[in-house]
Formats: sequence, structure tokens, C-alpha cells
Amino acid sequence: MAEPLVSVIIPVYNAAPYVSEAIESVMSQTYPHKELILVDDGSTDASYEICCKYACEWISVYRLPVNKGQSFANNYGYQRARGTLIKFFDADDILDPGYLQEMMLRYNSEDDLYFSNCVNFYNEFSLLQQVPYKTEPWKTMPPVDFILSPTSFMRQGGRWLIPKKLIEAAGLWNEELSLINDFEYFTRLCLHSKQIHYVSEAVLYYRQVHNSLSSQKSTAAYQSAYKSLTLAGNQLLIKESSARVKKYIADSLQGLLYEVYPRDRQLRKKIVAQINLLGGADKKPDAGGLTLLLTRMFGWKFALLTRYYFSGLKKNILPD
Repeated sequence: MAEPLVSVIIPVYNAAPYVSEAIESVMSQTYPHKELILVDDGSTDASYEICCKYACEWISVYRLPVNKGQSFANNYGYQRARGTLIKFFDADDILDPGYLQEMMLRYNSEDDLYFSNCVNFYNEFSLLQQVPYKTEPWKTMPPVDFILSPTSFMRQGGRWLIPKKLIEAAGLWNEELSLINDFEYFTRLCLHSKQIHYVSEAVLYYRQVHNSLSSQKSTAAYQSAYKSLTLAGNQLLIKESSARVKKYIADSLQGLLYEVYPRDRQLRKKIVAQINLLGGADKKPDAGGLTLLLTRMFGWKFALLTRYYFSGLKKNILPD
């Protein structure tokens, strides 16, 4: 019996400095039954031309005439995928050569999801810059337990191997979302699965760069984040309307409130109202240095307001 075909889908937008590394990390996979689908999302740099250099029998390159967003590009690639297993992958990240092979060694049910290890690095890939995530040892978890666990905090798209059957059940990416679109999407996929399997041997190297999608700070980006959290929260409550779920949703919204403050008063009011309906949040600001000191002395609003105004005068004046 032939091994399953894995379709790797990479949306590409102005990723010329990095996309070759991402493509070559897929090409170097020891698992042989794969295809790569590259979707250039209206790039204005040399990304499309770089992708075209790799086109071959198992690497397809598509180009969208205008930028439509990561969710649209992922859906476009998925609709052209032939594999029974799907892997979404960012154009600036890197897969360990044995990534797909390790995932496939654990694959045993099309009703389950498979979640890999993840190591951060900054800008250029090197052993010296790698920052692994601290995760509790586990092999399988029910969906809600996984979503509420610390492990799921970084559940971005490159960590997953997804049976096509689950995508057909849960639906495609929400094209109205930009910032943390993966939060909503993988909450939805998890809730349609039976189990989540953690494959520690499969390693994604996640590049953190200054102008990535996840670093957007515009009003539209924050509105997207709020909608993503709200949609994911509603889906969770349908599955389990418990105190632990409500606290998780409230804490997630509180984290967004810290990000938004002191911007967008109307959005902040919506977030606070929703947190109150859920019974309140316990999450503290992720802060260090002077911001942490000011939080302890004067409260988080004063501390974040101070950081916001000082950062406009001199970048990184408040070390965190």
C-alpha cells in the first residue's frame, strides 16, 4: 500500500530574503511522498521569480494578481492540493529534514491532528539564536484539554499535519481575518478532531522578523485579532461551557487588551465588556524591566501608557 501524499502549502508575500530557505527545507525532507504548492500573494519584490526557479514535477507555483491575504492564499493552495494530508507552512520558516518523516511515523488516524515541536530563531538561522519552547511531556490530548494547555499558546500553522478529512469537516481559513487568523482556524480544526498528538521529534524552526504578519499593530490588525479570539471562544463554549473555558477566553481577551492599550477606545470597551460577561480575567501583563516595576507601583494602565509614549520618542527605551 502506497504511503499517503503530503501537500505542503506555502503562501508567499514579499519574502524574497527567506523563501529559498523555506523551499529548500521542504525539498530536503526525507519523506518522499510530498508535493509543494507555492502561492505568491501579489508580491512586489522578487518572491515570485525566486519561486519559479524551483518549479518542477512536484513543485507548483501560482501567482495572485493582487495581495489577498494569507488566509485567501492558503485556501487557494488547498483547493489545488492532491494530498490526503495537508501542511500549511510560512515562507520565512524552516523545516528540519526529518520533519515529515517523524510526523508520518505517528500518523495513524485521519480523525486526529498532529502537532510538532517548535524552535524560535531571530532573523538569520543559526544554532546560537535558537530558543526552544518549554513544553510539558505529553503524547496525546483531547481537543479542549490541548487548547487550554500552555503547549497550545504557540499553535501557528507551520506546526500542524492535517488530514484533509478534518479540513473538509471544519472548513477553510476565514478570509476576513489577518492577525492571529491561525488562532481561530486551529481552534476550529482541533474541535473537529478526536485527539491531538504531539510529535516532539519533528521540529519547525520559526523565524521571528520585525515586519511579519504577527507583528502588525494597525487598527485593522487588532480588529482581526479580536474577531479571531471571539470566534474561537464561541466555538469553545459550544463544545464546553465550563468555568475553565470561560477563564481561558477571558484571559486571552485580557492579553489582547494589554496589546491594544491605550489605542482604539471603542475596541477596548468591547473587550472589557466581554471579559466581564465571562466572569473576569486573571492574566497579568507580559512585562519586564521598568514596565514591570511601574505596573507594580502604579498599575498596568499607567505602565503601558508610559511605555507607549516613551517608545514613540526613543525605540526600546523601556527594556522588556
